Amino acid sequence: MFSFPIKPESFDGHELNSSLTDWLDTQDMEMQLIELKSSTLWVTKFAELRKQLETRAVKDHGACILACWASAPEKFNCLRNIALALLSVFGSTYLCE
Repeated sequence: MFSFPIKPESFDGHELNSSLTDWLDTQDMEMQLIELKSSTLWVTKFAELRKQLETRAVKDHGACILACWASAPEKFNCLRNIALALLSVFGSTYLCE
């Protein structure tokens, strides 16, 4: 599940714990996931994102991932919300150090 923000095309919607995602419309999420998986543009975009992250071509991995999701169209809003929720889980820990 934690690989979703960089590898959404290989995500299975059934992996989500329904008690943690009661705020999410799962039917919309499943349809958006199908549409994303069938989109060559978005599958390629996330493959390029992974390549950038693996080759360390970017310094701020989080910002790179966020920028990719920010560029996603509104029709993927449920998927974007999941990605942003996963990315923000540990967002405030740096302030505590």
